[in-house]
Amino acid sequence: ADFPRLTLDSDMLLIDTLVDLQASSSKSEARKFITGGGVSVNGVVVKELDAMVKKENAINNKYTIIRRGKKNYYLVEHK
Repeated sequence: ADFPRLTLDSDMLLIDTLVDLQASSSKSEARKFITGGGVSVNGVVVKELDAMVKKENAINNKYTIIRRGKKNYYLVEHK
């Protein structure tokens, strides 16, 4: 599938990742998505505002799939 992607050199806050991926228009909107249970990382719903997107939690230490809502998917590739 062809969906928005982002390449990261280091760990990043999930809130900042959502804004960089244009999954949300602002950090406050990203916070609402997260606290409302509308964001999952690699299939696990995340509700913590201090959640990080880390290479060590990535699939095969390389990819992280973020889902916002039911149909919006984003790919993070770790270097």
